[in-house]
Amino acid sequence: MMPTQKKTTLSFIFLVSYIILYYIWIIVWKHDETILTIGGNTLSIFAGIIATIWLLQARHRSTPSHRSFWLLLALGTSSFTIAELIWAYYENVLQMNVPFPGYPDLFYMLQALFFLAALVFLIFSKRHNTKLLTFVFDQSIIMIVAITFSWHFIIEPTLSSDGTIDGGVLVSLAYPIIDLALLFAAILLFFGISKDYLNGSVVFFMFLGFLLQSFADLVYLYIIMTSNYSSGNWIDPLFAGSIFLVGYCGIVSCRDENEDKVLTPNRFIESSRIALPYLLVLLLFTFMLVTDKLERGLHALEIGTLLAILLLIIRQIIVIIENRRLIQNLLYKTDELDLSEQRYKSLFEFHPDSAYSVNLQGDFTSANAACSNLLGYKKNELIGLSYSLFMNDIDRERVRAHLVKVMAGLPQRYDIQIHNREGTLYYMRITNIPIVVKNKVVGIFGIGKDITEQQKHEEKIKHLAYHDSLTGVANRMLFEKQVDEAIKEAKQKEERFAIVYLDLDHFKSVNDKLGHDIGDKLLINVSKRLQEVTRKTDTVARQGGDEFTLLVKGITQKQDIIRFAEKIVTTLQQPYRIDGHEIKSLPSIGISMFPFDDTTSEGLMKKADTAMYDVKQNGRGHYKFYDESEMTVSKMRKLEKDLRNALKRDELFLLYQPQVESITGQIVGVEALLRWNHPIMGIVSPVDFIPIAEQTGMIIPIGEWVFIEACKQIKLWTEQGYTLKVAVNLSPVQLQQDSIVERFLTILQEKHVNPNLIEFEITEETAIQNIEQVVPKLQTFKNNGITISIDDFGTGYSALSSLASFPISTLKIAREFTNQLERGNSNQTIVTSIIMLAKNLELAVIAEGVENESQAELLKDMQCDEMQGFLFGKPVTAKEIENQLKERPDMSS
Repeated sequence: MMPTQKKTTLSFIFLVSYIILYYIWIIVWKHDETILTIGGNTLSIFAGIIATIWLLQARHRSTPSHRSFWLLLALGTSSFTIAELIWAYYENVLQMNVPFPGYPDLFYMLQALFFLAALVFLIFSKRHNTKLLTFVFDQSIIMIVAITFSWHFIIEPTLSSDGTIDGGVLVSLAYPIIDLALLFAAILLFFGISKDYLNGSVVFFMFLGFLLQSFADLVYLYIIMTSNYSSGNWIDPLFAGSIFLVGYCGIVSCRDENEDKVLTPNRFIESSRIALPYLLVLLLFTFMLVTDKLERGLHALEIGTLLAILLLIIRQIIVIIENRRLIQNLLYKTDELDLSEQRYKSLFEFHPDSAYSVNLQGDFTSANAACSNLLGYKKNELIGLSYSLFMNDIDRERVRAHLVKVMAGLPQRYDIQIHNREGTLYYMRITNIPIVVKNKVVGIFGIGKDITEQQKHEEKIKHLAYHDSLTGVANRMLFEKQVDEAIKEAKQKEERFAIVYLDLDHFKSVNDKLGHDIGDKLLINVSKRLQEVTRKTDTVARQGGDEFTLLVKGITQKQDIIRFAEKIVTTLQQPYRIDGHEIKSLPSIGISMFPFDDTTSEGLMKKADTAMYDVKQNGRGHYKFYDESEMTVSKMRKLEKDLRNALKRDELFLLYQPQVESITGQIVGVEALLRWNHPIMGIVSPVDFIPIAEQTGMIIPIGEWVFIEACKQIKLWTEQGYTLKVAVNLSPVQLQQDSIVERFLTILQEKHVNPNLIEFEITEETAIQNIEQVVPKLQTFKNNGITISIDDFGTGYSALSSLASFPISTLKIAREFTNQLERGNSNQTIVTSIIMLAKNLELAVIAEGVENESQAELLKDMQCDEMQGFLFGKPVTAKEIENQLKERPDMSS
């Protein structure tokens, strides 16, 4: 049964792997002679056995005329195997050096003689080949010259004084002589056999095997003559490799009869074969001339004869070489030109993008199939048309400027919009390269990549990033960006504008009683009504939940915004009819004015929020302007006064909210949350007192107290066997302090706390404020093992492109996004985009505000690393965290 190509390939891989294994064995066991010789001898023996099996299989498959050839080769590999067995017997059984010459040498000689007999049998089995005599003649010259020099320089000097040769020397000399005969026969096959001899691959691998054996014998002879040979030498695998190559001929002999059966020698080899006999005769004449002159001098007749023969040989060689050189150059240039043309044609025609060329006037001179299909023209119709026909007026001038640079030798890349024959628009990324002939630009080559889908995708992502997925109005990020732009514009034009902060009264009860679907539809209806009462120059945005903000431009007097606020109240107080339900949801509205109340976007937003909160505390369902002189500010001033004594009176305390690993559910960390137990007001929300602390500078001592308390708690948990990372919030005011890094690192040392268990959370606004001051401090914290995370990611000001420049390790997805996960694919797309962004930047991701199993499962599917929220636990005391860990020991990391 004929073996398949797969078997041939696998056999060759086995051959190469076997020899590599042999060398690995030698390297690994080079210091243990016993194991080295046992393994080496075993590998050589099995090489001979496998080669013999391959050759006997080839004999079984071959035609009767070739069976003797394969049998003789198999006898040769068998002789090698016997020699290796005897060698192993001496070394591994008798534990003695192998005698030289000895029985192994006898079988090594037989191996070469069997190989030689196989080749002679094959060569002379085709006596009718007319070229055989020429090859025999040429190679006989080579053999005579080689034997002559061998005798003169090697054999004769080794003769003893009585003319005899030592047995060891004789055996040593026999190896290269037999190898020379083998190579002589192999060369005859390699260059001269006709197609009915053997498969060309058989001849090739057999020639390689004999060549490798000759090289190994030559090195072996050198080692024997110059030093002591021992098993495990680097040439041992070469002998096994030569036997393997001969045996591999039996594998490749079964290829399809239609395959080429002879290797076609290249022109250089053929020329060398013809020239070699002449050169060798010339060398022999020269050697004889020099030798005779040294021994007895030369007669004029001898000199003349030698010179005439010499010149005749030289002339013949020159003519032959020159003729072949001219033919070779012609063929080489023709093939090279044809190959170059085919490569260019394939690269141009089959390029998946639009490839084309234009002349210096901008007219098409060529185009591939992709280009003609895109533009809607056949190739012959496209040739001669101007590239500018497919561009709009705006891009035409810009592209012309790029082409001017290309004509100056500068490649260009740019994006443009084009239209095809039917008017369909495409976004293209064009690369232009000058076509240079004889140092002169004669045209322009172009490749156009269709990026239409990519452009649409980017626009969609941009829209999702800047718009609320539920209502379609602007989100917090876009709103704050537009407020910043409005501030710049208002300062330049000395204009006024208002920020309107709106919250729906009793919205939570709508969700609780009628469900989130009704609540979502209510928000959609509210956003529609707000858009109806605003102008094109105004902006409606959803901040999250039931909170909306409006940017109202073009305010000339306060009465303008009063009328606008009253219009909003009148519009929103009308009942909503949703799915059979009549819903009333009045708005509480707070208003701040630029430039009277503040000149920063953050300040205007906070003050509008403060005014809105005051409305909620005083009746709801109406609007109020921010006014520092009113009761709300008095309350804030009282909090400010009491906050100064809160630390002294031990009124501040920390709660801890668990953070769990998404996959395992293990508690891997907690977030430290500051609370204030006011003696009169009770528990005061951080939303109320943290802004006061930042404005008054009290955040500095309070922040340090929080950090010290967190360090104490980490140490206690560590002593109890719990390894929990604690996240601590840093405010921008803290990071503005020059001494914060040194002070906090000192606290870590004093409390003996591992910095790897500390995580600092900062907001996006904190990151971008005074970047030059903030980033080095954060980097120093990170270098000392402290983790940095961005809190409420997606709700701040930072551009995604600048995120990579901050030394952060974690992104914390804002609860505004987590709460919307179950309300549509658009919300999930935003969260997925944030997670993928983090993964690409090699950042961890934690989602806060996870309140139910559905949200948790969605986040798991999105490969969010960690989660935090009421589903896993509300903010509790350190003792309650310890109880959770004791109840569920598997939940601690």
